[in-house]
Amino acid sequence: MSSEILQAFPLAALFVSVVTIFWIIKLKFPNRKTQLLDKFPSPLRFPLIDHAWMANVHYDDILNMAFTFRKKYGERYRLKFGPHNYILLAKPDDAEKLLTSSTNIEKGQTYSFLLPWLGEGLLTSKG
Repeated sequence: MSSEILQAFPLAALFVSVVTIFWIIKLKFPNRKTQLLDKFPSPLRFPLIDHAWMANVHYDDILNMAFTFRKKYGERYRLKFGPHNYILLAKPDDAEKLLTSSTNIEKGQTYSFLLPWLGEGLLTSKG
């Protein structure tokens, strides 16, 4: 039993080392999208889990938390859940500019699972 653990240790150490190096490189050399998103104010983010700590908030407190964030971080702020980033907008003018723009109308990855069922329709179309 102990010899199996000793044989698996180098592989586990290599895996942890590779993940750590990848994480350091990602933090040290962010891509352009990350650099732009980092300009938005954001509530406290923890390494690896980002804003996932908010999942523990009771549903009655979510609206109060949103109002608190708006007061503290302004009318535009960023939340990050795993690989997904969200920019929350509080001003209707900002939302209008975003929704009426024809430059970035490509749907996100979230819609891709709907395509087989709904086809290329109003909800999933690109224009």
